[in-house]
Amino acid sequence: YQEFSAGRPLKKPPVYDKLKSAGAVFGMSFGLEHPLWFAGPDQAAKDALTFKQPNWWRNVADECLKVRNEAGLFEYSAMAKFDVKGNDAHQWLNYVLANRMPDQNGKVTLSPMLNKKGRLIGDFSITRLADDHYFVLGADIMQLAFMRHFNVTLPYGDVRIINQSDQLAGLHIAGPASQAIITKIADADISTACMPFLHAQKITAGGVENVIAIRVSFTGECGFELYCAPHEQNKLFDALLQAGQSAGLHLVGTRALMMTRLEKSFPAWGTELSPDYTAFNAGIEQFVALDKNSFIGKKAAMKQSESILTERLVTLTVDVGDLAIWGDESIFKDKQRVGYVSSGGYGAWSQQHIALAYMQPDAVDENDEYQIEILGKMKSARLQLKPVYDPRGIKMRA
Repeated sequence: YQEFSAGRPLKKPPVYDKLKSAGAVFGMSFGLEHPLWFAGPDQAAKDALTFKQPNWWRNVADECLKVRNEAGLFEYSAMAKFDVKGNDAHQWLNYVLANRMPDQNGKVTLSPMLNKKGRLIGDFSITRLADDHYFVLGADIMQLAFMRHFNVTLPYGDVRIINQSDQLAGLHIAGPASQAIITKIADADISTACMPFLHAQKITAGGVENVIAIRVSFTGECGFELYCAPHEQNKLFDALLQAGQSAGLHLVGTRALMMTRLEKSFPAWGTELSPDYTAFNAGIEQFVALDKNSFIGKKAAMKQSESILTERLVTLTVDVGDLAIWGDESIFKDKQRVGYVSSGGYGAWSQQHIALAYMQPDAVDENDEYQIEILGKMKSARLQLKPVYDPRGIKMRA
């Protein structure tokens, strides 16, 4: 989690000063500052470096509980954002991405992007805003790599791709109270009946027009990603905070996002998802539409679907004591190494230390005992075949 201060800040979100005044400790992603966690009034707003549990451990756990029990507000500009427009946009996206693209305006699809070998080279949400307009979101650090891959497929009929990453600012609100909070400032009906999970619409919120509101959250809670013009972010931010005062809305950072997703066993780009893996290794094969017409990587994915896996993604809970689990630790069964941790952290709601890991498939058995080596010490671990939080996904759909 180490961050480096040299040459920073380079790019700041519009609400940077307000976040800093609230105690934000910032990280940097693709040149853009974003809040990692929020320090208390009598606490140094700075990371302490350790392989054990650092000074921000309790702060982030508290932020996670705010998201689980009330609502959290994230600064969310650090995303790669693309407009894909044109009469052939739908067809092009179906060719470039592995899942089936949304066929109705206002619907959202999640999809990996594969190379010709069937390896993961991207992970996106795709929102259909109009018949000829799609809004595509992915990992911000990959935006230039994405554009290079997109451009290889062009020209492709009537298709135009516009990198909007710096032209749109983002906020994300998540938690049981999030829907009620946005309802107070929105001009549209965002109830579950009118805007269910994986749906989107343009709304006016807090007097800010043309806000792209997407019903999705990496936390596993009911949540909304909100994208607007950068000069309007402060106005939307203030409106949300004011509307959320009585509902317990709290500012939260990116580390809370990454910890809450562990309780949902959600894989993340750069740790569980990368060209080292296939969709079948990562357990996201449900987002690969093998029955649709040709797409990049289909031939390889078809072969992978019929092959025996050499490793698969699993979730473990770990008895770490006063240590912490971060990633790259070895996993043992009967004193034999059977896998490695891809990412880890603490689930504040479940009160368990959680590791996402890649393991040999023949070593995966929920009745077996495992050990993970942390700082030279062997710590007991248990396999979890379901997410430790809301395994049926009711919360994010409620």
